[in-house]
Amino acid sequence: MNAKQEDKQLPPDLTCDALWTLEEKGEKPTILDVREQDEWDEGHIEYATHLPLSKVEDEVESIFPDKNELVIACCALGGRSAQAVAKMKNLGYTNVHNLSGGYTGYCAKDEKSEEGEE
Repeated sequence: MNAKQEDKQLPPDLTCDALWTLEEKGEKPTILDVREQDEWDEGHIEYATHLPLSKVEDEVESIFPDKNELVIACCALGGRSAQAVAKMKNLGYTNVHNLSGGYTGYCAKDEKSEEGEE
């Protein structure tokens, strides 16, 4: 199943568990990280694209011209990425989702793995 077909199965807010499941299947969906530069510099999802929230309306169409492509917006916890999702939907994007828990929740997988190894 390709990313365009998955939109009917993905909720508006995608959990970190759901993203990890996609990754375990070998899929790397398009991630848009809307945090500020200093946050991005401290760490980010390896295959994410960075575009601060303040630039989404002006620049997202040049970065993601296919408005039907699966895009998962990410920030620290999910608040700014929810705003990015709303902005992108207003621009006509049809398959954009918010990563609930954000980068902080995404990083928790490593912490869970380390706890399980003890």
